Amino acid sequence: MLKKMTKLHIKPLLFLAIPILALLLIVALCAPLYLNYADPPFKADAVVVFAGETNMGARRQEANRLLAAGYANCLIIPGFGYIMGSADRLLPAVIDGKFAHRKGSDLRGKYPDFYENTHIEALEAKRIMDCFHLKKANFVSSPYHMRRIKMITEHVFHKNNPGGDAYQIHFVPAPLEPSMAKAAPWSKKYIKHVALEYVKMAWFFSYQLFSQANG
Repeated sequence: MLKKMTKLHIKPLLFLAIPILALLLIVALCAPLYLNYADPPFKADAVVVFAGETNMGARRQEANRLLAAGYANCLIIPGFGYIMGSADRLLPAVIDGKFAHRKGSDLRGKYPDFYENTHIEALEAKRIMDCFHLKKANFVSSPYHMRRIKMITEHVFHKNNPGGDAYQIHFVPAPLEPSMAKAAPWSKKYIKHVALEYVKMAWFFSYQLFSQANG
């Protein structure tokens, strides 16, 4: 009797488990694709490069390619507080005592401790662009960062800004570093990158909701 009851319970569990497992597999396969958002580059005021611990060389090369192709004549690296004009000279107005930022220093003292790094870079990008009255930009980073950068940028430049319609921003991914480009979807490195992106997006939305609830 017990065996019959067990079999009766197993069948509906299997019918329930199979579609759930299939759904989880689809989500796992689609998760990286969702992250890889891309726009075509367009004629803009600036190319904005988001700094990173890895793949900075590829991002810089993509920025140089866009500048050389005439998509902009100004380079901004907000994580370093850096702006370079077409005459290859550092523009000093943005590098003042309050906002001076070289490689190895930290922007976090100017923003809440819980802010996500990319959020801080987007805020700095807007601050620098506003300083020079720039409204159009191509944002450059690694492909798997672009969806998160787009979400944060839309919040900083549009949703949280009454004059946000004046800004035009395209998101242009740089090539992946060779080790990541060759990584299989089931490799530890690949899974780590994808999972970390979703964790960071969840954290950004979490503290935004908390700030609104207490604001």
